Amino acid sequence: MKLAIPILGSLFLSACQSTQSVDPSKLSFRVPAGSSLSLNREIEIPEGQTHIMMQSGQLTSESNRNQYDVACRLNFREFGPRTVAPEVFSIRRTEHREGWESRPNFYFYASEIYLDSAAGTDVIKLECDTWAMPPSINFSFADMQEALGDYLTFKYSSPETPEK
Repeated sequence: MKLAIPILGSLFLSACQSTQSVDPSKLSFRVPAGSSLSLNREIEIPEGQTHIMMQSGQLTSESNRNQYDVACRLNFREFGPRTVAPEVFSIRRTEHREGWESRPNFYFYASEIYLDSAAGTDVIKLECDTWAMPPSINFSFADMQEALGDYLTFKYSSPETPEK
């Protein structure tokens, strides 16, 4: 009986842990080490801006975006106007946030993907977010890819064998 209690306790605790998914459409997906984000075509950074905004696969602006649909902003250090050439950025780390924007009506979800450039481009991060009305659920990496369209593409390395 004394042995059964620790075994049962361990079993119950392990049942509560979420498992990580390898499917980008699942909320439990985590980007494997060695993954990248590919800028597939030239982009124009507007004058006085340090970012471009994408939503539903199209370029848009902060003022024209739909706050209730996933939108992504690719951030750079230097101001435009300028052109950024296609490049593959390595994903350094990801962070996810959520909280009240305006209680009790608007809840926000945000994911930040910090990027590095081997070519020296001054990229900082890709930041995707949306507002939601409670109760709601967060968005997935597949939802982010839909917002990015063919401008940017996630390339996931295998969780077992990360790319170098």
